Amino acid sequence: MVHTHPRPPEPSRWRRRFTQAFQRLTGRGTPQRSGAARRPPTYALGAWTWLRLLGAVYGIALASLWWQLDGLVGENGLTPVSPTLHALESRLGLARWWQYPTLSWLDTRVSFVSLLCGTGLGSALLLLLGILPALNALLLWLVYLSLVTVCQPWLGFQWDHLLLEAGFLSIWLAPLTLRDMRRWAAPPSPWALWGLRWLLVRLMCASGVIKLARAFS
Repeated sequence: MVHTHPRPPEPSRWRRRFTQAFQRLTGRGTPQRSGAARRPPTYALGAWTWLRLLGAVYGIALASLWWQLDGLVGENGLTPVSPTLHALESRLGLARWWQYPTLSWLDTRVSFVSLLCGTGLGSALLLLLGILPALNALLLWLVYLSLVTVCQPWLGFQWDHLLLEAGFLSIWLAPLTLRDMRRWAAPPSPWALWGLRWLLVRLMCASGVIKLARAFS
């Protein structure tokens, strides 16, 4: 007497499609070519996209500040920049350069602050186009640091410091090339990638701590 085992039921069509899609997404179950090893991710496309988004954020921040600069730090503004810088210069001397880091020490007039905004907007456009990305990322960070220092009551929020830190880390993420093309995008520095990951972790944890502190206060 021949004993036959019942065949298991075939999976439904939607289940097979879901399994195949999951395997394609995770890379499991897909046969590899003989002798070809799976390449690790390079994050080249992610870095290329990140730098362009950073240029757009810099541009929006600088444009929103530029048109209201006279009313904030102008001669007749709410917090005039020239008297403040003159007072700090006479009190601190050379120590002013690292205690209040800003390029406005070269010229304390508000017209120079406006020039910084215009220079930053030009660099943001070049970074958005991928032209001299490393140089423009450095210049944007210096310009925004200078503006945050002299416009402290108005640029002292969490997102301003977040932009400064992300911009500093992105200097090491940007390639040292004349033109950053997507098809020629080089893998970014792993140190810059881990720095940005650590920044994201601290941002999420700090936001959670603030919400918990407000809930229990």
